[in-house]
Amino acid sequence: MAPEELGAGALMAEFATSVYSDNAAEEMQSLGQGVVVSGTAADIVWMVTEGFQTNREGGVTRCGTVAIKGFDASDKEVDKLRLANRIATANPVLLGRQFNETNAKSTGLSAGNILVHGGVLDIAKELYADIMPHLDNAHPDTVFTFTGHSMGGCLSVVLLLLIAQDRGVEFVKKRIKTVYTFGAPPVLALHDPPPVLPDSTDSDHDEILHAAGLPSSLVKGFVQPWDPIVRLFSYIDPFYPLVVFLGKGGIMPFVSGPQRVLRPIMKTILENLDFWPDMKPTVVGQCAQNYVGVGMQHIVLPAPSSYLTDPLAVIECKAMQLDMDPVETVLAATVAGATAGARREFPPGRILHQPGAGGDQEHQIPLPACVQRSRKGFCARSAGRQQGAILWYILILLY
Repeated sequence: MAPEELGAGALMAEFATSVYSDNAAEEMQSLGQGVVVSGTAADIVWMVTEGFQTNREGGVTRCGTVAIKGFDASDKEVDKLRLANRIATANPVLLGRQFNETNAKSTGLSAGNILVHGGVLDIAKELYADIMPHLDNAHPDTVFTFTGHSMGGCLSVVLLLLIAQDRGVEFVKKRIKTVYTFGAPPVLALHDPPPVLPDSTDSDHDEILHAAGLPSSLVKGFVQPWDPIVRLFSYIDPFYPLVVFLGKGGIMPFVSGPQRVLRPIMKTILENLDFWPDMKPTVVGQCAQNYVGVGMQHIVLPAPSSYLTDPLAVIECKAMQLDMDPVETVLAATVAGATAGARREFPPGRILHQPGAGGDQEHQIPLPACVQRSRKGFCARSAGRQQGAILWYILILLY
């Protein structure tokens, strides 16, 4: 990822952050775009903005942003129980009819081969009905970028697929520049994945986007390897086993359960969800899935001192309320590589929770945008407050 591309990601992270704000319109304006319309569909807040930007040739182009908010436990304007139950309704359903007959015949892949988290698909369909008229009413030269944090990120990806299905791949290529996700859980999979060819040279190839006839570069995800949210609904989900091993009270995980270090986190989360008793049957029955992320993943790595393995050191950091160390490296990886790496190098049993004033720090950690190439991938090194942009995760209490 080139420096200007990471800078674009930094800007989109700010848009994803702004949609959480009570002063969203003012913050969007400060980012160079005006709010065209905002609304709420299926208990998810969304916003469409438009503006202008200077291109490399010095000309001016029309640009727009669709920012989608994630689950916010502090939001009193939505039905959190209804939304949480939809998020927990994770059984896979087929996306629908084929996107592109030519693509389906040449590759053997189609939309009929794409599985989607059922609850997320229902939400995305309601968002689609509300948002698409505003994209249609925009100037025909306007190119839109989709962005979202957490559930907002995965909803942005599913919206992309719905648009491709309904309007066609060429419409997407013409009107949608990029989809950015930040800390988004995986919600897609292939019903019948093609075999992996040992001599394949396309390391950036994404099977789900390929099945939709879309380029793999269209979706760019940013994840923190210790963040448990980006593992939800996947085969490396650290929380689902704890839910299965809950004790009689329905909150405290059994002493003999797995991933001992995560038990107090799970206990805290459930104690603060007053609707947990109503939600538990859905979670236990449907949340064990094998979904994968989509697009190129960018793994955000803090400085080495952030990887604390001594429980006493973690307690000391919490007691002293120390700031997280600056991000030192961003590694670009395919979905398969990112997932396998997370399982191997960041196993669930070693996930450390370092809560700060804003909530789950691992779900909010800032990303830098001062980039240099490294042998391991793309290395982004912090160069101080005066240099580069900062990719901020959302400073919002999610649990």
